Amino acid sequence: MDKKKALELHKKMIKQGSIPTELFKHTAISNGLYKTLINSELWFAAPTSFNDPFDCQINDQTNWTDNNIRNYVSRTNSIGIDPEDVVQANQQTPGSFNQFFTNHLKKTLSKIGVTCFLQKPDNLLLWAHYSDSHKGVCLKFDITKDPDFFSKTFAVKYSSQYPNFDYLTERDQLTNKAILTKSEHWEYEDEIRTIQDTFGLYPFKKECLTEIIFGCKTDPNEIKTIRQIVTNAGYPNLTLKQVKLKTNQYDIDIINI
Repeated sequence: MDKKKALELHKKMIKQGSIPTELFKHTAISNGLYKTLINSELWFAAPTSFNDPFDCQINDQTNWTDNNIRNYVSRTNSIGIDPEDVVQANQQTPGSFNQFFTNHLKKTLSKIGVTCFLQKPDNLLLWAHYSDSHKGVCLKFDITKDPDFFSKTFAVKYSSQYPNFDYLTERDQLTNKAILTKSEHWEYEDEIRTIQDTFGLYPFKKECLTEIIFGCKTDPNEIKTIRQIVTNAGYPNLTLKQVKLKTNQYDIDIINI
């Protein structure tokens, strides 16, 4: 998808409510976070590095003909494989090209970049899992302030069924099935993903970072350090907040500090 179409789809999805205008990202406090705030950039990871081994996997159900195989290998071949050798291998072991295709797809997906967000900042499990047991932070972004950065942003879909994929009839569904489908076990995360063509660091506009929410157990010295970093960096719309536990309740407040 080219950038113009991605931006048009981005605006349409916001208008329809398919994605929220505010996204949240949990992280531990580390040198990586300091660099994020100093340089206003986020890391987009290769899907192969994700903590869920089922992430970005598909079950290829394509009914590959000899001619389909020739065309696919010829078009995508970058290592000098003879398409006829692949055709013959599939003839000798019917269905073997499905595994060939799946392996090639995994290599392709391992080169893209994905960064993950949440739709709300108050999930107690996610503070424990992704913000260093409430000692880290949660960053809040207003995606309308940087539409280019967030142009390829989509909601994850959750399913009890492993995603089947037919390359010949569902090629335009590859992103949805391989990158935006997860097991329903993860549904509590209500995840949003932003995608780039390659993994690496990508800069965002400072205007879109609107809050840093510290965990209830964040070291006061870390808060002081981060306050100084963002002051020096000059984030124009940024507010600092912190989680406070509600008395006698499994719940939290998020207050200005």
